[in-house]
Amino acid sequence: MDAFLNYLPIIVVTALMAFLFAQSKKEKTILWDQISQVKYAVQRRELRIFSSNQKIIAPLHLVGFPQLIKEIEVKTGESLAHLNIPK
Repeated sequence: MDAFLNYLPIIVVTALMAFLFAQSKKEKTILWDQISQVKYAVQRRELRIFSSNQKIIAPLHLVGFPQLIKEIEVKTGESLAHLNIPK
């Protein structure tokens, strides 16, 4: 069971930092003002969030995915509707 839990993606959203991503003992942090680009990979069904030196991948099946989209829109001030993310 512990080996399985090591591969579950976890994304935490706070007021100060965009994401804390933990997958197989790796952690990545992107501050809200560091987000340079957001893409949605249709075939892979994952949201990709980029800064100048980090990339965080959020799969569509992630718990809280719709809330993550809304929070990105609020914090960055940009609509993600053009990415055609399924609802």
